[in-house]
Amino acid sequence: MVLYIMITAFVLVGVVGAAADVVLSYWSYTCRLQWWLGGAVMYLVFMTGLGLLIRYGVASGYSLAVGVVIVLLVNIALVAAWDAYNGA
Repeated sequence: MVLYIMITAFVLVGVVGAAADVVLSYWSYTCRLQWWLGGAVMYLVFMTGLGLLIRYGVASGYSLAVGVVIVLLVNIALVAAWDAYNGA
């Protein structure tokens, strides 16, 4: 049961990271401060969540590599889907 919760948490962290990438992409087009601030806050949430999950996962005996790979795959897949459908 704990494994499913960990995987779900890693997926959610990947989604937050992808959203931060999208927000930062909007900043690169508009050069508006609110997009940059939104992206910065989202990256702080993303990195804090990832750090806490990795710390908890390693303490619970789960592999660090598996968690990082899940987060990166979700992040890359969502950003690629956003780019394909909405354009960058």
